Amino acid sequence: MDNGYNPFLRSDNIGVAAGFSDAGRGGVDWYLFPRVSHGWDDVLFMNKHWDGPLIFKGIQTVEDARMCVEVGVDGIVVSNHGGRQVDGGVSSLGMLPRIVDAVGDKLDVFFDSGIRSGADIAKAMALGAQMCFIGRPYICGLALGGEGGVMCSSLC
Repeated sequence: MDNGYNPFLRSDNIGVAAGFSDAGRGGVDWYLFPRVSHGWDDVLFMNKHWDGPLIFKGIQTVEDARMCVEVGVDGIVVSNHGGRQVDGGVSSLGMLPRIVDAVGDKLDVFFDSGIRSGADIAKAMALGAQMCFIGRPYICGLALGGEGGVMCSSLC
């Protein structure tokens, strides 16, 4: 907010155009109205009416990962959103091997929590993640060194 970034206040839809397209409409309804409660039946509905892959972020329990398999989700992102959502939440890296052991061959398992360097990526991959998201190193590199900073942060 200090930098004035709020894509929903801009009339040009920069930053939200994909979400407002027909392809992203279901995701917009799901994501933009967080006070609406969603359940597994809603996931079944989305799976029935969406031809693309369903990837769920924020999976933190073996039970939820198994349920994602049951309702036909294509992939999950093991993440506690950087620990910002719930104070005292479980460690995503600690949960990753348990989740992979439970469902790893039935859907894609990605990881996105606390990735700050190549060593963090190596740890997550060694524990079974098929891919890691690197938002924090990318943004920090961009802020500190522009394009060159992004290249350096992705190689570290």
